[in-house]
Amino acid sequence: MSVRPIDEPIPGDELLYRSVADADVVDGVLRETAVDLQGMSVFRQKYCPTADDALQRSKAAGRTHHSGVVETKPSLFSEPVSLNNNTQWEAFAVDAPSETEDVAHAEIRTRREGDPSREADKPKSASAKLQLKHWLAAKMRVALPPSPP
Repeated sequence: MSVRPIDEPIPGDELLYRSVADADVVDGVLRETAVDLQGMSVFRQKYCPTADDALQRSKAAGRTHHSGVVETKPSLFSEPVSLNNNTQWEAFAVDAPSETEDVAHAEIRTRREGDPSREADKPKSASAKLQLKHWLAAKMRVALPPSPP
């Protein structure tokens, strides 16, 4: 599989899919523990049209324990979040096609608001990290409910 050229910016209304395990969703809500602040991998709708496609691609990549999919859009991250230390954080989507991940691969990254010199960053304190993860999880909705193992 060849890597396609970077296709940015990702439109604000394009769906981004992330496969999840049953333990990642409680009462239809994504748990904070399923959020990765290092660059959360997602599939772009433009190259992976449906949640079902995203789940199949994820399983083919070895995530056989994943049985569900959550979705979000870059437009949902348009407003920054203020953490308990009053620092403003932003989330943004980055196109990241990969031969090892998938040509539909993208990432949701975080950084201090207004610091474009950083490709990504995360808070230092555990409570601020948890707040940021909770904020990101709240921006995602279940597209395909996961099933128990």
